[in-house]
Amino acid sequence: MTKSIKHMRYIVAGLFVVSALLGFMNIFQVAVVKVSLIDILKLGFGKGDTLLMRQLADVMQEYMKPFTYGLLAFFGIIVMSAVLVAVLDWSNGCKVAVIGAFLVNAYIVIVLLAIYGKFQEMEEGISFFDLGGVIKIYKLPVILWILIYIFIFIFGQSGIREEENSGSDPIEDIPSPIPPKPVPIVPPRPMSPINNFFEGAVKGESGLYKNRIYKLKDRMLVFVCEENNQIFWSDANESKLLVEVYFVKEYREYCITPKEMRCCFLESGQPLGKDRTYYLPRGTKIFICDNKNSFELV
Repeated sequence: MTKSIKHMRYIVAGLFVVSALLGFMNIFQVAVVKVSLIDILKLGFGKGDTLLMRQLADVMQEYMKPFTYGLLAFFGIIVMSAVLVAVLDWSNGCKVAVIGAFLVNAYIVIVLLAIYGKFQEMEEGISFFDLGGVIKIYKLPVILWILIYIFIFIFGQSGIREEENSGSDPIEDIPSPIPPKPVPIVPPRPMSPINNFFEGAVKGESGLYKNRIYKLKDRMLVFVCEENNQIFWSDANESKLLVEVYFVKEYREYCITPKEMRCCFLESGQPLGKDRTYYLPRGTKIFICDNKNSFELV
């Protein structure tokens, strides 16, 4: 993970703080009185910024006081989430962002619905002020809130997924166990004419085995090994094992399994993958390590 991506957690921590600052925006209007979450906190303590709100403070305080400490806890969760996201590492910061965003949104939905219900009850209590009975919800802070937390959720989920993906190694890096001997039965393949006496052979094209024939037996493993930079064929697994080979008489194919990366190549130059099994027809030419060790599967 790049350093710039990891530093995005500071942006997310900032977004938590910005969401808390939305509490200063007006979200409700009761008659002609505009109210923000901060105003509700003040009303819970019997305070008001305008003359009209001070006149209504006694009425509104009675209704808003139950939400005072709840809103303090709400802002506390936001601030705590912002701090933890900023100071924790990448992995834990993403998890805190998701959990904190879920708690904050669940909490605020419950609180706002309860506040809205209280405002509806207040309409009768303030009717003598002849201010009307309309309760209005402002859309802008709601839209900004939704956009902020969509980004926070996306950030957190992507970070968690990246951590899970990085925790597993590519399949090719995991060594496969050496197959038991004798070799398991090869999956069925199309039949071809069979020479009942031929059980496979390898002809050297260059190197130590040039113009020499190394005979195989049906379904019996032979090993291509290396010792002191010299390539040799053996019936036993000796020295540094490079390739396992056996011949399938029934299908007239050679089964080849490289045991090292980039140690076995086709005549075209294509490398055969480590610990992968290939079925090659008779007449195929292969190179072991380099073109100085070439063989034909006769």
